[in-house]
Amino acid sequence: MLLFMIGGWLLDAAGAGDEEVGVIVHSNWPQMAMWRFVMSATLALVALLPVYFASADAINNAGMLTIGQLMFVYLICDIGVSIAWYYMILKRKLNLVKWALVCCPLSTLIIDFPLKAIPLQFFKDFTVAFESLGWLLMYVALAVMAAKMEVEKKTL
Repeated sequence: MLLFMIGGWLLDAAGAGDEEVGVIVHSNWPQMAMWRFVMSATLALVALLPVYFASADAINNAGMLTIGQLMFVYLICDIGVSIAWYYMILKRKLNLVKWALVCCPLSTLIIDFPLKAIPLQFFKDFTVAFESLGWLLMYVALAVMAAKMEVEKKTL
């Protein structure tokens, strides 16, 4: 329990002026050092190891208690960021071409559905990474846009 307590403190002690935004997120999280989040998750995993070896069912039950919160965060991340991405491209807030609309997690997940319908195991195995592929494509599109902006700055 001590490891859980330390991990919880690393995650939730966000400093002066912090406010809870919604149910889970804290307003000071963007300013916090990333090592705190990594250490918090690592401590939780280490604390769960003895429970895992004592009883695999206990781990499954603990996981089922947090599945709702994890799915909520997952949906906010994938859907929320994708909607913002669509908006910024369509409203020309980002200097990207329209095909960049597919460069986000929601688009790649939508592409994933018809590919999984193909009755070959290759497509079922291949598409498991499509959500992460969406994030990668989004970061690549932003990096390309940033590089173009840097070149334009230098030519001015």
